[in-house]
Amino acid sequence: MDKNEYDHKMNSIVTDGSYTKLKKDPTPACERKLTKLLKKNKDKEQLTDAQYRKLSQHHSKLPHITAFQLGDDYYQQTEGMAMGSPLSPVIAYIYMENFEELALQTAPLKPSLWLRYVDDTFVLWDHREDIIPFLDHLNSLRLSIQFTMETEVDNKLPFLDVQVEKSEEAFRTSVYRKPTATDRYLNFKSHHPDTVKKGIVRCLQTRATNICGDEAAKKMEMSRLTSTFRRNGYPTSFMKHKPKEASQQQPRNKPITTWNG
Repeated sequence: MDKNEYDHKMNSIVTDGSYTKLKKDPTPACERKLTKLLKKNKDKEQLTDAQYRKLSQHHSKLPHITAFQLGDDYYQQTEGMAMGSPLSPVIAYIYMENFEELALQTAPLKPSLWLRYVDDTFVLWDHREDIIPFLDHLNSLRLSIQFTMETEVDNKLPFLDVQVEKSEEAFRTSVYRKPTATDRYLNFKSHHPDTVKKGIVRCLQTRATNICGDEAAKKMEMSRLTSTFRRNGYPTSFMKHKPKEASQQQPRNKPITTWNG
């Protein structure tokens, strides 16, 4: 992308309604306001001297300063957190937890199961009524947050990298790949340490073990992985790894919200 293409793309972005043009650089005014606020908290002994000094040094990086410069002009985001701030994803996730709590509590009809991982949700809808009014309810709460919906096809529905298949008795899970998946991974001849290559094998084999809900699905996935790694130049010795079962792995907190109606 050359400079003209970049300028054209950026100008189209800042004029789409997501940003408002400012008369001047807002940074000095923001810093003065934050300095005043920090000093006020320090005077009230809500901040120690050390905390005050540290925050005073870094307050220009706080996430609610959402202005940026493009050429000689300055723009302010009309909504959302600051782009590039490490705190922005955390605060956005906290907001989404409150958003979905409000959405589920105020919905006339609620799903029997609601799972969310970041911005992907998996929902079970047991009502005779259509689910479209529930989708409309979600999208009515905040115009800047809009949900789209994908329903099951042939009793199958993907969620992240899990293919969920419905039967009369239970749900069957297997590894899901997008139609555009090429199964191309780091080639074995690539100049990387063997630990990296073994890690790729271990990761994909462990994923298969944890996701596949029965031995048939696991066997099929392992067979595909073996063929895939051979095409990427991996010797058989690299594929002889025994993946850890999910129960053997160290427990970790997962950013997933669960609702059972």
